[in-house]
Amino acid sequence: MSRDTQKYTPTPPPGSPAGRRADPHPQGMIQPNDIAVTPARPVEDAAAKQMRLADFRARVEQLRGKRRQAYWRGLEELAATPEFAETLHREFPRGAAEWMDPISRRNFLQLMGASLALAGVTACTRQADELILPYTNLPEGIVPGLPDYYATAMPFGGLGLGLIVESHMGRPTKIEGNPDHPASLGATDVFAQASILTFYDPDRSQVVVNEGSNSSWDTFVSALEPILETLNGNGGQGFHLLTEAVSSPTFESQITQLQEQFPNMVWHQYEPLGRSNAYNGAVQAFGQPVVPVYNFTAAEVVLSLDDNFLFSGPGWIANARAFASRRRIWEGELNRLYVVEGSPTTTGTMADHHLWVRPSAIEGIARAIAERLGLSVPQSDGLTLTEQQEAFVTTLVEDLQANLGASIVLAGEDQPPAVHVLAHAINEQLGNLGTTVTYVESPLISPTDQMASLRTLTDAMEAGTVNTLLMVGANPVFTAPVDLDFGGKLANVQNVIHMGLYNDETGQLATWHLPEAHFLETWSDVRAFNGVVSIIQPLIAPLFNARNVHELFAVLLGQPRSAFNIVRDQWGVPSGDEEFSLFWQATLNDGVVADTAFEPVDVTASLDNLPDPQPVLSGFEVTFRPSPSVWDGRFANNGWLQELPDPLTKLTWDNAALVGPRTAAALSGLPMP
Repeated sequence: MSRDTQKYTPTPPPGSPAGRRADPHPQGMIQPNDIAVTPARPVEDAAAKQMRLADFRARVEQLRGKRRQAYWRGLEELAATPEFAETLHREFPRGAAEWMDPISRRNFLQLMGASLALAGVTACTRQADELILPYTNLPEGIVPGLPDYYATAMPFGGLGLGLIVESHMGRPTKIEGNPDHPASLGATDVFAQASILTFYDPDRSQVVVNEGSNSSWDTFVSALEPILETLNGNGGQGFHLLTEAVSSPTFESQITQLQEQFPNMVWHQYEPLGRSNAYNGAVQAFGQPVVPVYNFTAAEVVLSLDDNFLFSGPGWIANARAFASRRRIWEGELNRLYVVEGSPTTTGTMADHHLWVRPSAIEGIARAIAERLGLSVPQSDGLTLTEQQEAFVTTLVEDLQANLGASIVLAGEDQPPAVHVLAHAINEQLGNLGTTVTYVESPLISPTDQMASLRTLTDAMEAGTVNTLLMVGANPVFTAPVDLDFGGKLANVQNVIHMGLYNDETGQLATWHLPEAHFLETWSDVRAFNGVVSIIQPLIAPLFNARNVHELFAVLLGQPRSAFNIVRDQWGVPSGDEEFSLFWQATLNDGVVADTAFEPVDVTASLDNLPDPQPVLSGFEVTFRPSPSVWDGRFANNGWLQELPDPLTKLTWDNAALVGPRTAAALSGLPMP
């Protein structure tokens, strides 16, 4: 199906029920908790304060020569000072004092207002006016103690993850994957699981704020009227919109209407972990921003060029599941995974063949592989490999050639567009298109180079040509590169409107901050990595006085309506049509809109636009990876995720620069243990 949204009036399949559960869901209103907890600060560690370099040198010398390897969890434990031993003794023993003052970290998390709200200590006050449907056929009515289950979806990185949410007495309590959704197949990631706690977070934005003072939606709408009058008069001149990546068909319809009403408006997109390199690589290879969809179940050989596809990326949960299905010894021959990377990843731990290189050297490896496979790679003369790299490439190329049409080559987002172009060309050269790799149009609306888009906005702000800036879901004051000075240039904009879950750094500098509704309490829609659409249906009425982007756009268009009516009208005929009602009920029950997956696109990769090779850098190279717990920082207020150990380092509530032993020894002046 094409991207264009159609009005759906399908005929129900033979034997389908005349109607599914149609009772309104008892959506209770949970009021914010009045208890305020001040986070405790760890008592200053006396051991860390008193340690000296001599302590470490003495300890390293003491451990040198021992046959049994020694491991320690930190520098304090390595030094083994008496102060640290006392601190370690005090941390967990029964009856001992806690290590944090005035309250312990454990007690603080227990007293978090979000956890109290989640436990159900607050009141349930009102029913919702709109109909949502449970995922399965359960007995009519609400039985205390028995949960209901509802299908919805979580937008993340612009794409949707299908979910089944467990609800007790009108309150969402647990999230699992929707087995009928192509992106989840019944599984979820940690961010979806922990979104329950974000939903109940009392630190979420609760009121409209104008110039630092509490206000109301009605006051905001009134203040917006003269701004809209000016924009309608000049065609939206000076009106700029900034969002993160979006795939919602309803959003697409509304943004089209806005661009028609305000032809001079400019839409920018930016998020710090966007996929601009993948976008540019696809455009350079195919002339259009298509995206690959992988079939790991048919792949005998998989090559990752710095792509942590078992941890992140479009459709990573489905990809990880499909990849794992080929690693079962009892089911026959296993697939083989080759990984070339510059820093440790979850995918790298699964590799059968692993090659450590500098991040800047990966492009040279990709060029060498392409040439060995018979591709004519421009500007690759003089390419040399080390003995180790040569052995790796030789083994890999032989394996790829022995499995034509049964391999996959992936490029990571941290790699430049040239590596993505080479990965596309190698897949085509190996005959993988149509078997293990297919291409579809991007599910994102108007995909773009997000960094270039943000720079265009900041340049316009600096030039004083931005009169009204509307930011939805983004926090560029915090996430934009520091050299852009986004917060400083924001002072040049007369009208700054920010909508977000939190009154964050950007909201505090805005003229107006608007509380954004959480996906568990509002209506919307979203596409998965392959184009399949899910309806986002709420599990509960909004906890706070929040609204979503569809309702805000409706105000800008002069057609204020509820999100329910906006989304429902997007997908069908006016309410009252019996055939559409059956379609709508089935869609909400299943969690997916039937027949919305994109059809494969016929493309041919070209190396004509391959960028010049980048030199291998000398000195230190730093690669910034997303946090497996707080991602780009947006989940920093979620205690569950902060407590989640890093899958490799096991760090919690912390961050670290990972360096090799030789580098660590050189920087510290200590001999290698």
